[in-house]
Amino acid sequence: MISARIAIAGTSCLLALIAATPASAQLRDVGWSDPFFAAYLPRALPAPRSSGPSAAPPVPGDEIAFSLPVFGLPGLGEAAPAVDGSAAVPLRMAVTSWPDCAAAVPEITTVPAKPEQAAGLEPGTWYVRTFDFQCVEIVVEGDRNLPDSAAVGNQAREVGESGSIVIEHFDENAEAEIDAQGETVPTRGDAAPALPDKGMPVIAYTRGNLTYSFTVVCSADDSRAFCDDEQGLRELVQQFTVIAGQPQ
Repeated sequence: MISARIAIAGTSCLLALIAATPASAQLRDVGWSDPFFAAYLPRALPAPRSSGPSAAPPVPGDEIAFSLPVFGLPGLGEAAPAVDGSAAVPLRMAVTSWPDCAAAVPEITTVPAKPEQAAGLEPGTWYVRTFDFQCVEIVVEGDRNLPDSAAVGNQAREVGESGSIVIEHFDENAEAEIDAQGETVPTRGDAAPALPDKGMPVIAYTRGNLTYSFTVVCSADDSRAFCDDEQGLRELVQQFTVIAGQPQ
């Protein structure tokens, strides 16, 4: 799908920028003293290794000790010892317009998973996590590295108030009409009617002193309405909680 390809390209660009940043880059203050982290910090313990073919995906920190909060969905595929034992609410019950086509448990990948994937930066100071629900994909990015001030046009992002959620939609199709299969509709009189589509949502979520990026890719006709629903997108972000990360 077009939007999926752009999400992948966007992540590749992020990794390229990270690789271009010197290893001596300064680090932002995470803001671990923020009240949002108060319930998490007493439980913040190193994560054990997962083993066996049926084990849950390893919690970030298995080989890398992250120094910034790592966001995840406890109870939905992640065995996070740093999270309390309360039952997770299914997303279809907690999130307005969560699509029925979404898998109950996502496939989760984290980069970097090993120190050699840290792209020349201090391991544990950034991450890109992908939650693949089949027809919905969520890419979460966290980074406490300050950009190289010597690079042209490379400036630190202004951080909003802790708890703020800002949603922007990016129309990768430049106002082209899109059909139910996600393809560009020909400009002919007999073309299929276009579906309303705001474009791919990218959500800036601030907690503590860092702003995290949540990119949502709705790759099926049955999920596209969710990407246009700002209330549902806000509810989705608020389901994420800190599952790993150690103050340093």
